[in-house]
Amino acid sequence: EEAENLCVSFTEWLNSTQKSFTALSDHAEALDRAAMERKMKKLETLQSELQRGHNFLKSLRERAEQAAGFL
Repeated sequence: EEAENLCVSFTEWLNSTQKSFTALSDHAEALDRAAMERKMKKLETLQSELQRGHNFLKSLRERAEQAAGFL
């Protein structure tokens, strides 16, 4: 059940992150300083979200290794 919850959380995270990345990369706004600063903040947020996803995958791998040990 814990692994299933992790899978659901990872799937939700992945969908959200893909939408954020698409929104960030699809906007073609003027490249003035303020726009670049906004884009950098969005990229920093996306980077922290990617770290969160990495943690999900790490937890899933650990659970899979534990389950393999029982087999």
